Amino acid sequence: MEFRVARSDELGKIANLYHQVWHETQAPHQHQDIASFRDISFMQERIDAFYPNIIIALDEGNLVALVIAKEARLSQLFVANTVRGMGVGQRLLELGEAKLVAEGALRATLNCLVGNDGARRFYERNGWQVSETQSKTAQTHSGSVTIKAWEMEKQLDVFDHFT
Repeated sequence: MEFRVARSDELGKIANLYHQVWHETQAPHQHQDIASFRDISFMQERIDAFYPNIIIALDEGNLVALVIAKEARLSQLFVANTVRGMGVGQRLLELGEAKLVAEGALRATLNCLVGNDGARRFYERNGWQVSETQSKTAQTHSGSVTIKAWEMEKQLDVFDHFT
């Protein structure tokens, strides 16, 4: 398994993986109209905006996972089902945290959708704690809807990542 920062020529593949895994793992926890709004062009625009803060995992050259790490915030930790349970998400989380530490962050945040209990347990096993439940607005073709997300946080320690 190879882990590295994404290159600009990989953004299309990253958007495709993001779209596929988001619809598999996130859509079930949200209003159905959100999923139809989040087509591949929506995901491509988001990935383009996140670049160059994307860390990816490749299995034998095939893109299998990503995480965004920027400005004391982690987001979009998505792992293809073919490699779940193999430590890929764990390693991406560690690398994302290390990137934030290297940028000077002492505390990091992320959002986890209310109802995505598996993801919440994963983050909690890795030292993250829910700080609050937030209401957020998501766009659909017929307007906006409210979704609930757990705001999670973690105190970062340089020695957890660079020893």
